[in-house]
Amino acid sequence: MRTPLPERALTFMILRRGVILWLLVRLMLMLLALAVAGGLTTAIPLTLSPVTAIGIVVIVTALGLVESRRVNESALLSNLGISPLVRMLLALTPALLGEVVVVLLAAS
Repeated sequence: MRTPLPERALTFMILRRGVILWLLVRLMLMLLALAVAGGLTTAIPLTLSPVTAIGIVVIVTALGLVESRRVNESALLSNLGISPLVRMLLALTPALLGEVVVVLLAAS
């Protein structure tokens, strides 16, 4: 059985929200690293440890699901027949792809 995706505009809205959340979480992490390091005395590495990267993906996914629930989007998607697994995957995708792109850019 194939699980349907939501309408294209709704899918892009969820993915765009995920990208924004991922960028904000990465920015907050870099600002935290700056505060702990005491300023720009050392270079902040672009890549993170795998545990931290997985943690960022989990945080962004949780924030995306909470935001979806906050605006009652989850009820709409449930009424449209979209499973909770698909909602979770839509919230997870931007953060996962963003972390992969950061690792690939840092490796080259």
